Amino acid sequence: MGYVLPAAREHAVALCPLLRAADRAEVHASAGLPPELLLPDMVEAGHEAWAMFTDDHQIAGLFGIDPVFNHPHVGVIWLLGSDQLAAHSVEFLRQSQRWVERYNTQYPLLINRADARNALHLRWLQWLGFTLIREAPWGAEGRPFVEFARLQPCASQPFRPSAPP
Repeated sequence: MGYVLPAAREHAVALCPLLRAADRAEVHASAGLPPELLLPDMVEAGHEAWAMFTDDHQIAGLFGIDPVFNHPHVGVIWLLGSDQLAAHSVEFLRQSQRWVERYNTQYPLLINRADARNALHLRWLQWLGFTLIREAPWGAEGRPFVEFARLQPCASQPFRPSAPP
């Protein structure tokens, strides 16, 4: 990826017609709305949203994190992208790893759901160290979604249970 900027409404509008088919289907299945109606408001309402661009200034995707109300250590992480992500896969993978680690420092527990039909997304999440927890019907369409989470690795010594007294 060429560069990343704080996301604005116009970035969301520009990405909508370029969304991967799987990402478009996921947005519709979860919210029951087309991305064109959801993404611009989502970017404006989000606590932290970023726009990814290629070296030739094409929008490649949006990502961000939202804190969970009353749970300051939990963040809902998300990403929606165009086919440009696959075209720049090596750089995208490197950058996504850095951003996830950054977010996991800010929020020790990262969570969300992904459309179970989006196999590429699920493989990418596992590669990033997320655990796929369970599959259950969810969203406006009641389709199967996979809950996922990533717990910040502990910097202290690993837990060793003491011997019974």
